[in-house]
Formats: sequence, structure tokens, C-alpha cells
Amino acid sequence: MATPIQTLGSPAWMTTFADLMSLMMTFFVLMFAMSETDVAKYRAIAGSLAEAFGGAQLDDRETRMLRGIAAAESRDGAQGTPAEPAEPAESAAQEARGSAPPPDQVLLERLQAGLVDELAAERLIVERHERKVIVRFPEHISFRSGRDELVPEAVPLVRKVVGLLGADAVRITVAGHTDDRPISTQRFRSNWDLSAARAVSVAEQVLAGGIDSGRLVVSGHADTQSLEPNATEDGRARNRRVEIVVEYPAPADAGADAAADPPPA
Repeated sequence: MATPIQTLGSPAWMTTFADLMSLMMTFFVLMFAMSETDVAKYRAIAGSLAEAFGGAQLDDRETRMLRGIAAAESRDGAQGTPAEPAEPAESAAQEARGSAPPPDQVLLERLQAGLVDELAAERLIVERHERKVIVRFPEHISFRSGRDELVPEAVPLVRKVVGLLGADAVRITVAGHTDDRPISTQRFRSNWDLSAARAVSVAEQVLAGGIDSGRLVVSGHADTQSLEPNATEDGRARNRRVEIVVEYPAPADAGADAAADPPPA
């Protein structure tokens, strides 16, 4: 009786099984070694392995793993992705609105810097009040008693102030004021006439300095807007004055005021 021939070594299926295990081990080592998992690359690798295994489909466990990786990356992206930066123009506009001083403050500082000597000598007074900047010329600096002509020394002073005003003010008012002592002459019937005539004299210098007439208003108030009681000579002297009042609109009304018709002269 013939003895059966025995084949040495492993069965043929063991070779295929060993190859499969080696490929699977390599696959999982690569997967765990990646610091940031890319789902697209993972799918590509999985597809390549599936093709190598004869078109086998991913089992439920591997499918759940892919879904978990995708969900984790979605959460990380939502938490770690920085917000889109604002447009440069919008950011600059917001910063400008938040940090820029109001225009009346800018004008006040410009006048104070440009009129240091005049302010120290009390030839004029500069004040800021409710979006207005007021430049006040006392009578003893600018006019002779009972007259409406500017003294020669006051003309360059007014011109210097006008040169510092700038072009961003919506309205410039030149206002004349007197004390309560009545006046009645051939030229001036009352303090109304005198205050208005003095305002006109200053307004002429304002126009000569390049200010647009459409932004200029001239008014005479006589003694109706006194700074001090007229009971003393010092009080009456303070009340006799001409003022250049520069007005700025409220921020919310800036566009409406700019589009409105210019004030009547």
C-alpha cells in the first residue's frame, strides 16, 4: 500500500491570510500615527485597501470610525476657526468714530495753539459750548465808542482768526452785542443798529478771508444777550462785543445739515 505524500509548510490559505493581516496592521498604524486626520485622505487609503482586498466594502465598525472622525473635525473647526476679519475700510471707520475728537474740540485746540500771544494779552477770548466755538472780540480792542468801523489793529487779528477756522463748519455767525445804555445819533437810531453795523464790519473781514458767504450769518442783538449784569462799568464793558460763532451739527444730523439749503445771509 502506497504511503500518502505529505506537503511540507503552511497551507496555501495561510499566505493570503498573513498578507491580509500585515496590510491591516499597516493601515491601523498609519491611522493612529497621523496627528491630524484628514477624512478625504482616509477614505482614499481605505478605498485603495478595499481594492487590494478584491473590492471588499468597509464594515460597520470602519464606517462608524469614519463618521466619528468627520464629526470631531467639524467640532474642532467650529471652535478653532477664527472669525473672519472685518473689512479694512469698515475697521478704519469704526476706529475713527471711536477715537477721533469732535470737530469743535479740534477747532478749539487749533485756535488756542495759533493765538497764544493774543489770548495771553486778552485781545480776544475763545470758548467752546454745545458744539459751538465762540471767538469773542471785546469793544476796547476792536471798536471806538459809538462807532462801527474796526480799528486798524483789529483787522489783522480778525483775519488771523478766519485763517484758523477751516472749511468744515456748517454755519458761521457774526453777532454784535452792546450794553443797555441807549444810543441815538444821526447814524444809529438804537443799539440794534449799532450792534448790527459792528457785526457787518467783522463779517466783511470774514468774507475777505475766504469764507463762503453761503455759510455766513450776520446778526445784531443790542443788549438782549448780556454776559454780565449792566449794573457796573466792568459788566457793561464785557457786554460790548462782537462774536464769531462756529457751529457744528450733531453727529446724527450731519448728513441732513450738509444737504440742507445754506442759511440765509
